Amino acid sequence: MAHKKIGLGMLVTALAVMAALLGSCVSSMNDRMMTPQEKAEAPIIGSVRAKFTFHRFLYIRAENRIKQRAYNELMKVAQQQYGSDVDVRHICIEGGPSGWTPVNVVSNLFGFEVIAGGIVMIVTGGLEWYQANGRILVGIGIPIFIGGFAGIGSTQTITATGDVVLLNDADNGAEW
Repeated sequence: MAHKKIGLGMLVTALAVMAALLGSCVSSMNDRMMTPQEKAEAPIIGSVRAKFTFHRFLYIRAENRIKQRAYNELMKVAQQQYGSDVDVRHICIEGGPSGWTPVNVVSNLFGFEVIAGGIVMIVTGGLEWYQANGRILVGIGIPIFIGGFAGIGSTQTITATGDVVLLNDADNGAEW
């Protein structure tokens, strides 16, 4: 009976931790913003939009990596549409769930369960049980642990938009 209570406690703990971590998704951020003066002077020739999937392993804050990836993706689109003498500024980034969200939820639950189970086993003296049944756990548990642990994180669909600025405006004899 004690093992059932411990198992239920681990499940509740894992769900609480996961709920807290899932709340840390990218909602919105900005990058390479222009001042009002820059915006008035910049030869903005259009805007571009890019969509990509981004995985944050172990929920590690990755704002700079997301911003860099958004800039790179937007630059690809901008150069395809407007040529190579452009830059992307005033980037707006928004995140949301992706098709991988259900996989993340399951792997997060399972990964947290395995980690919590190992900690509880050590704390509650389950080491003797492990020594008696260790081969089963090592043969089955390690691959499951690695699979569950590797999936812990958040995969999101990121949508980025930005203004395309012409760097060398030959028609007006200006460089920006």
